[in-house]
Amino acid sequence: MVRLRSSSSPYSTPRLGTVEEYQREFEKLMNWVTDIPETFLIYFYVSGLKLHIQRELLVSRPASLGDAFALARIAEARLEDQTAPTTASKVAAVYELLMEQNEVTRQLKQNLLAAILRMEEKANRTSSEMVTEFPDEFKEGQPMEQPVGVYDSRMVLQNGNYERQVLVQWAGRSPEEVT
Repeated sequence: MVRLRSSSSPYSTPRLGTVEEYQREFEKLMNWVTDIPETFLIYFYVSGLKLHIQRELLVSRPASLGDAFALARIAEARLEDQTAPTTASKVAAVYELLMEQNEVTRQLKQNLLAAILRMEEKANRTSSEMVTEFPDEFKEGQPMEQPVGVYDSRMVLQNGNYERQVLVQWAGRSPEEVT
């Protein structure tokens, strides 16, 4: 359970800086806590925003913390556009920034998928090129050492099928020397 003392809580009154500054602070604080549901994080984030931005986010009901961050920036830019119509449109700038962020995220996902496929291909290729000659500690295809037990196991995808691999502890060897 996370508890913040009310005198030191940065969320006891709405923030006075920009949404971007507040988001940076909030993300730093998020790194210090774990096991908090995203709905609570959204609530904590929204409750620390300026009141007019809080109202817009409460109406919008963001589905994720990322949505809340984006909607808060858009709401702030919209307000600035209304109060200073001579300045460049910050809503358009925020929208462009979000589009760039979405493109970078899409590319990262694509690169991660390609990396996963390459790793699976390499694992499958390595496992299919098995050694047919036995090492020196084997005699006539039988191990000279006797297995004591299975230390650990895992399932590995090979040629579209899952196969079980095991780590064996051998007689006369320590648990650190499992193969």
